[in-house]
Amino acid sequence: MMGKKAKKGKAQRTKSTIRYDEALPKFTDLVSEHLGSKALRRDCFLRDADGNLTYVVRGKIAPAKRDALANAVKLEMGTYAGDLPIATPDELFDDALNDSEVGILEYVATAATQRAIFNLIAGEFMGADRRRGRTYTWVIDHLADAFHETTPRSFLIALRKAAQTRINPKVTPIDHLGIREGVQAASTVRVDQLGEDYPWIKTVLDDLEGLEVPCPPDAFVKRWRSQGTVTRVNQVARRSSRPGPIGLEGTLGHSAAEEVLLDALKSIGVVEERSGDRINMPDLFRVAAKIKRRGGVRPPTAR
Repeated sequence: MMGKKAKKGKAQRTKSTIRYDEALPKFTDLVSEHLGSKALRRDCFLRDADGNLTYVVRGKIAPAKRDALANAVKLEMGTYAGDLPIATPDELFDDALNDSEVGILEYVATAATQRAIFNLIAGEFMGADRRRGRTYTWVIDHLADAFHETTPRSFLIALRKAAQTRINPKVTPIDHLGIREGVQAASTVRVDQLGEDYPWIKTVLDDLEGLEVPCPPDAFVKRWRSQGTVTRVNQVARRSSRPGPIGLEGTLGHSAAEEVLLDALKSIGVVEERSGDRINMPDLFRVAAKIKRRGGVRPPTAR
C-alpha cells in the first residue's frame, strides 16, 4: 500500500481536525511517508475504545525516524494520536503483538487509492480535460455544505443518479454528465431532509429563487423583505409547533429581522461568508433552491 509522498521544502504543516473515519487512513499515510510502505506490511495498528491509535513497530526503526514520525502524528492526528502513538510490543508488555498472524487484516484506503479507483468508475475529468476539474474532488466539493462537510447519503444519492442516467457508449459506469445530474438529485433530497429539522427552510429558500450568488448580504435582505419572508417563517413555526430561527421571534417589523434570518442560515451551514463581504450558497442547497451561480451546476428543469 503506497501512501502520498512527502512534499519537498520547509513549509510547516498546520494542525487540522481529524474525524474518526479519517484517522486510520491519515496515520497510514504518515507511516508510509516517514518509514515507507514496507513498514505498513510488517507492522500493525491498535485502536482503543475511544478511537485512539497506536502504531506498533515490529521491526527495527532508527530513533530519529521514530521521533520524526511521532512529532508528525501528534501534529496532524489531533486527539486520535493518544498518549503513546508509537510503541513496540515490549513497550506495550504484549509479546503476542510480535506474531504477524495476530490481528485482523483490514484494507485501508488512502486518498491516492480512492482517487485511482474513482477514476476507473467515473473517468478522471469533469469534461475533456482538467480545466473542468477532476471527478474525485469535484463531486465531494459540490456536495459539501458551508462547513465543507459532505455526508455519505448525499454522495451515494449522487452516484446512484449518475449511474441511472448514463448513456451509451458506456466506457465507464458513470461519467461527468451523470455526476452533474447526481448533484441535482442530491441537492433536492438534502433540502427536503433539512426541512424535516427546520420546517421554515423551504419558505426561506423559495423566496430566493433566481438570486445569483455570491452576492452582498443586502441582496438576501432586500429579497426577503420584498417577499414578506419573515412573517411567513413565523407562521410556519407556529403551525408546525417547532421553533423558528433562533432570535427571529419578536423581530417582526424590526430592521434587523432579515439579518437574523441570514445568520440562521450561516449557523446551519446553508450559506457562507466570502471575501469582499459577499455571501455564497453551496451547490448542495443552491441547486434545489434554483439560485443561480455563474459557472455552477444548473438547477434542474421541469420535464
